[in-house]
Amino acid sequence: MGRALDPELARHVARAIVGRLHERGHVAYFAGGCVRDELLGLHPTDFDVATDATPVRVRELFQRTNEVGVAFGVMLVADDGSLSEGFVPGLRVPSGQQQAGQQAPTVVEVATFRADGHYSDARRPDSVRFSDARSDAARRDFTINALFLDPLTPAEPGAGRASGLQGQLIDYVGGLADLDHSVLRAVGDAGERLTEDHLRALRAVRFSARLGFEIEQETREAIRRHAADLRGVSRERIGDELRRMLTHPSRAQAAALLRSLGLETAVLGDPALAASGDDFAALAGLSIRGQESEPIDFGVALAAWVLDRQGGVAGVESRTPAEAEAFCKSAVSSLRRSLCLSNDECERLSGVLSTVDALLTRFDSSRVSVQKRIMARAGFSGSMRVLEGVEPRRVGPIALQGKNLADDGVGLWPEPFITGDDLVASGMRPGPRFKGVLDEVFDAQLEGRVGSKAEAMELARRLSV
Repeated sequence: MGRALDPELARHVARAIVGRLHERGHVAYFAGGCVRDELLGLHPTDFDVATDATPVRVRELFQRTNEVGVAFGVMLVADDGSLSEGFVPGLRVPSGQQQAGQQAPTVVEVATFRADGHYSDARRPDSVRFSDARSDAARRDFTINALFLDPLTPAEPGAGRASGLQGQLIDYVGGLADLDHSVLRAVGDAGERLTEDHLRALRAVRFSARLGFEIEQETREAIRRHAADLRGVSRERIGDELRRMLTHPSRAQAAALLRSLGLETAVLGDPALAASGDDFAALAGLSIRGQESEPIDFGVALAAWVLDRQGGVAGVESRTPAEAEAFCKSAVSSLRRSLCLSNDECERLSGVLSTVDALLTRFDSSRVSVQKRIMARAGFSGSMRVLEGVEPRRVGPIALQGKNLADDGVGLWPEPFITGDDLVASGMRPGPRFKGVLDEVFDAQLEGRVGSKAEAMELARRLSV
């Protein structure tokens, strides 16, 4: 898949690539998701080109190429300046990305038309043969992703939705009709498509949720039949698909589809995380504030999903503190393995789960220092986002208390009056009580019971006796 920041620039460069291939006697089209998105009125920034030119020929025709899958006919072509020549920007580059857009060249994936052989590893074909556009469309996953567009030929009059395109649509598999009816359908035999690559089951969920499309019945039944096969897919690939689902505003719809299609256990890989909740309030709630104006971190979204699957607020409040701590450790450990989570993702997931538990079970009854410590956690902001969906009536009072504590003259997390070095300098010997003394002194500072370094040192001396 190619990459760019400016959708108009991406299209301009991709069209220039198609033009150069045409000039040298080759067939070339826009292919796949970029065609689908243009038909939906979106502005894709990733453009793929499919052509009858071989990788060797592509390398001859373009100055800057990179072989990313030459055995499968896939090359990356980067703009060397000639492909973007004459471009006049129109659509605005997303805020905050202009500088990055100036530094990185536009890259387009150029793939040779192919027909795939047998998939023995349920991921990649054992062999491919270079072919034509019709054969290339037939080996793709879903009809809406198997469309081609000739950007150099005007659209045919009276072509319905396709008449508004900047180019002529080529549809061998009925993808346009499925787009018109908001249907996600496998190309050809749904069972065969899923057998070739079991990850297509998750791709179906992602596309259906994101686009608001209904999965066609045969495709839906094939996904259910092959749900267990997903366990054979690498956990890294499954994790990548789930990241794309849960960081999108359609995350709750995706989770509901995973459950209805029997994919949850295969995705999570742990029966201990069996669902007990009936809805996805926490996931849905993440999309409420500001129409997703603040991007949702994957660790936060994953915590919301775990909360929904464990019965929401009732599930949290039913656990003792020891049970809550054990559950958090177990869930993080299991999801790390199942989804190949990074250390940062594990920390965010753990932080949100433990902070949600603290906010729901003990925040209101805790002393000021404990409340401040909870609010100073890295997972506090994400936890409040999660609670907005499942327990909104609790969010307002917690936020108000946070404002009051921030304005109490001490602050939520001031610089400590004393450190371990101060205790050592005063003659105290480090030992088992060292950390406890520092914590108790800092609690006193948070609660306003000590107001200076001298008072803090005096309290530390009393506590260390």
